Amino acid sequence: MAARIRDVLAEGGTVVSIPTLTTGYTADALRFAENGASTVQQARTAAEFAELVNRVPVTGRGWSWDGVEHLWDIYRDVLAAELATSTRTPPEQKRYAAAQNLLYREAGGARVPSPVYLAYQSCGHAVVAAQTALAESKGSAKEAALTAALHQAEQDWLVKGHRKEVEAALLDLDSLGDKDPAQTWIAYRRQFEPEPGSANWATSPDGSQYAVTGFSPAGILDEPWAVLRIDRSELPDTAAGIGSVSFEYCLVRVVRPWLDPAMLRSRAWRFAKDAPDLCDGADPPSGRCTSYVESVVFARSLSVVRGSAQGDEAASGESEPMGLGFLEPQTALLIPSETATLDETATLDGNEIPADFTPTEETERVMGHYVFPGTPPPEEALSADIAGTPAPDGETVTTPSGTVLVVAFILRLLPKCPDPNPDLTWVDETAPTEIHLPRVQYGATNEEVRTLQNALITRGRNIPSGATGHFGNETKAAYAAEQQAQGYTGHDADGIPGCKSLTTLGELAGFTVQC
Repeated sequence: MAARIRDVLAEGGTVVSIPTLTTGYTADALRFAENGASTVQQARTAAEFAELVNRVPVTGRGWSWDGVEHLWDIYRDVLAAELATSTRTPPEQKRYAAAQNLLYREAGGARVPSPVYLAYQSCGHAVVAAQTALAESKGSAKEAALTAALHQAEQDWLVKGHRKEVEAALLDLDSLGDKDPAQTWIAYRRQFEPEPGSANWATSPDGSQYAVTGFSPAGILDEPWAVLRIDRSELPDTAAGIGSVSFEYCLVRVVRPWLDPAMLRSRAWRFAKDAPDLCDGADPPSGRCTSYVESVVFARSLSVVRGSAQGDEAASGESEPMGLGFLEPQTALLIPSETATLDETATLDGNEIPADFTPTEETERVMGHYVFPGTPPPEEALSADIAGTPAPDGETVTTPSGTVLVVAFILRLLPKCPDPNPDLTWVDETAPTEIHLPRVQYGATNEEVRTLQNALITRGRNIPSGATGHFGNETKAAYAAEQQAQGYTGHDADGIPGCKSLTTLGELAGFTVQC
């Protein structure tokens, strides 16, 4: 089963990771991605989904986490990394600005995808869906029609999705962004305020803080999904009691408005010498964050037809147990949207849960794996280990109507990260660590001015010419922006360093000041 899912969805640079047990939600609860969280159930699901896809995973074919570090923690550290200095030329700056204008718009002070970029993403998703449907129909009567549908989807991506223009713009953002990382990081910082309390963060009903995360297409719940059917001949020996399995499935892209993956690919930043790498780029990789969840596979209408291979039951005289593992309908882990108590009325998929039920060690492990901090402890949640009475031969077992299962995660592998480009210009580690106030005034040219400029650039202040060592109008404007950020106004934010503002900057950037 897992192999078939991987065959359909695997692509270069990714790993299809399969959980031991699936996580299930009601379709209505997942509508938070389309309409916002308008109910307590949707608010809780939004928080749980964000937790599920933003914990740093262990890169591998079996889904697991390593600790509780989150992708937003990684992103926060990269935002504070040391940056290379600017080498972008005026023509390159013009190309970079054009790429930004094509791909993004400003909305409420945040950068959001433009209509052109949204069309590109939508058409790209349609191509993936068409490729998946075709892969599952090879040799069938539908193959010709699905081949034509794929060709049309590819044409739509090219024309309606502006594929060539968008991908050229994306390439410019990646390549030219590294030539002026300070300006690029300004956009990243505007997009994500790393501390809870900003617009990027939300609060779950139980008080937990999480970075807002959704999925796209948000309206996928109301669209037809591809169907995967696996007959007895394709099932493993462990599924001896199964005649066939079928389910509808779709691939959704995880949407993080606060994160731009280009940052993780950039070679224009580095950590301090003793900081651990995010990824060493080896095979298999190691590091703090070797991959992240890029997409999720949803499934619904899971149907298992009871039946055995010829002679299986006749030889044993007994009914073999189901052997589907993570896709058995009875073992779908449904994270409760409200605090659940195990009483005589509690049920899971129609199976009554005894009042004296005690979760097994395996149940606690799985439930603890998925429940995020602040949710009820495992013993208060519904069990994932309740198995129903095996269905008689030929009978069909299905998941409840309206249940959507998370059956796989597509992990995007990180390259070596950080991987600073030695051809870029980096701050000289032998540069002065002490600045004398009289030597960094307007008109001065020396290494202490260069140290000041690099500090301003690292803080996200714009000096188009870079750290030249000369204190001119660009540096004056950048220093004025720094003064304003420190709370100075009027004549106190004139761009001329004073003892207090320079000392504050030094504390942030790592140099001392002699006034």
